[in-house]
Amino acid sequence: MRLMRRVFALLPLLLLATFGCNKTVAPGGRSKPQIARSSISLSPSSTELLAAYGQDYPLIGRTGSDNYPLNIKPVEIVCGVKPDYEKIAHLRPGIIAYDSSLFTSADIDKLKRFPCQLVDLNAATIDQFADKLYDLGKLLHAETHISEYVDNIISARTSGMADPLPASEKVAILLPDPAGLGLLAGADSFQADIGKAAGGTIVGPPGDKFVSVNPEAFLQMNPDILVIATTKEAGPKAVEALMKDPRWQSVRAIKNKKIIVLDQDVVLRRGSRVDKFIDSLHRQLKAIG
Repeated sequence: MRLMRRVFALLPLLLLATFGCNKTVAPGGRSKPQIARSSISLSPSSTELLAAYGQDYPLIGRTGSDNYPLNIKPVEIVCGVKPDYEKIAHLRPGIIAYDSSLFTSADIDKLKRFPCQLVDLNAATIDQFADKLYDLGKLLHAETHISEYVDNIISARTSGMADPLPASEKVAILLPDPAGLGLLAGADSFQADIGKAAGGTIVGPPGDKFVSVNPEAFLQMNPDILVIATTKEAGPKAVEALMKDPRWQSVRAIKNKKIIVLDQDVVLRRGSRVDKFIDSLHRQLKAIG
């Protein structure tokens, strides 16, 4: 039994030792690592990017939450709530792209043990995201295409900020919950920065994520426009629930029926559609403002 326990304890190390790089012989008889030309994604955002720009590094592993683009469905799932380290070791990718906001430091330490290239796509602002995209482009040998994408994002931001709403028109971004108000985008979140890029004055609780707020705080924010991130199917019910809830009748956005519904996946992901997110939000803010 003691021997068996030792074997099982050593199994993760053995997997890591055999994972990743193939070996080639360098001049002088020494071996050197050869990075496999394949990639694994550990977040829906990075899946979008690898699928769009990783032609030279085919996607061979993804998360169970991925639904865009549709052609990634046959790709093996290697991540649920946590990465499946054994599957990742077996697939031997050359690149692993992930979002550090989704994992603990212990999870990330385990990823760092794999002898491959890691790229963290977590970003709180558009400028930070652009820097991460440039890093990804270098790894994927897709600098030109990713540079074009960054140009599209910056162009959308320039257009949105050149034609803003009046500063007095406050905008809040909501992830609704049928049982209550839901979560509001933090004032320092990526979504808040997108809202600013689209020409809005964003209000929200402190923080860089979606945050639960109490009714009193929401009433005090009193946004003029409410952006709801949900699915196309759930959108009408989410709007109806807010309109009927007696707690929110004094909120200007609800009283004046200034509610915008956007695709939840586009709002939540720092993926391949950020330029479209800015453009769409800007158009709808100007139309309803």
